[in-house]
Amino acid sequence: MEFDCLFVSSCESELHLCLDSDDDDGSLQTAIAEWHSACDIEITFSLTTPVVTSLTATYNDDFCSAAGSACASEADLISQCSLSHTTLGAQFSSCYCQPELLSLQYTCEYLLNTSCFGEPAALTDIPAYNFCDNAASVLGSAGPTNSVSRS
Repeated sequence: MEFDCLFVSSCESELHLCLDSDDDDGSLQTAIAEWHSACDIEITFSLTTPVVTSLTATYNDDFCSAAGSACASEADLISQCSLSHTTLGAQFSSCYCQPELLSLQYTCEYLLNTSCFGEPAALTDIPAYNFCDNAASVLGSAGPTNSVSRS
């Protein structure tokens, strides 16, 4: 028990950073209080707890859920394009390169990675960016304005 309780106390800052959230603070504080309740009568020296690091980013559950839904919509549209146009001709390009699908790919492949998973991403990571002639004009350098809102 001592190791677990000490671990929780000493890693609170790291858990905040790892989870990009302080949602579990209640459980952490409960674990720390239980440790003190069990151990304070046995320990005769002062314990020091590291200062909790403040978050540099926060996880937006609503945005990440909406971005995940964008991935499902993206997959559906890509499937429709593939089923309707079995060769990589002009008709497939017209379907695959439509602004709605480009926007969904931006949300799913770029925003989801950077905002929800904390992973680096670039516009060139979006599959359609290198395939569609209109991708740069639709997405621009910062992405579309009609993708899922992060606010």
